[in-house]
Amino acid sequence: PHQPRSIYVSTTGDNEMGDGTIANPFQSIQRGIDEVVSNDTVRVLTGTYSYSGNTNISIFDKTLTLISSDGPGTAIIDGFNGASYDNIFNVSCGICTTYHKVGIIGFRIENSSMAVQVSAGASDVYIAENSISNTTYGLVISSANTVIIERNLIKRTNNAPISLQGADSAFVFKNTIDSAYFGIDLSVGNYAKIFNNI
Repeated sequence: PHQPRSIYVSTTGDNEMGDGTIANPFQSIQRGIDEVVSNDTVRVLTGTYSYSGNTNISIFDKTLTLISSDGPGTAIIDGFNGASYDNIFNVSCGICTTYHKVGIIGFRIENSSMAVQVSAGASDVYIAENSISNTTYGLVISSANTVIIERNLIKRTNNAPISLQGADSAFVFKNTIDSAYFGIDLSVGNYAKIFNNI
């Protein structure tokens, strides 16, 4: 059976010659995610990540934890591609009856169209300790089950910093929202618990 492992990504890594070890990391976040088998941790080292492979990142049918390896805010993802603003993370599933669990922890996300989108029946998603700024949308959760959003800082959004659209079993707590168009948008869903947000 597969033994969970750590896969490393660095701004000085190499997608072709790298093997994902700390000594020989990959260069892009997408490359690290693509290497995941199950229950692996993708550790993104300190630096600023942008352009291809570091925006419009797809987490599809994966069970993984994606973390800013050196602590919250040390791995920065910049969504500006030189002409417009990209989305950053898209979490979704194709075989939605299969169990998947995704964690996105500790990133500083700037200049995006949408920081994180969870859709297409994805389940068991944990989004925590991220700092998100200068984005059109912050966290958009649609058609997803069991999503925990905690201790994120979301500021300077043009639309909803947190939008729950058809999210079932959503828990949103201890988040800070600053200079946003409005607060938490809750439209459709079977159960949501929202508390201790400022």
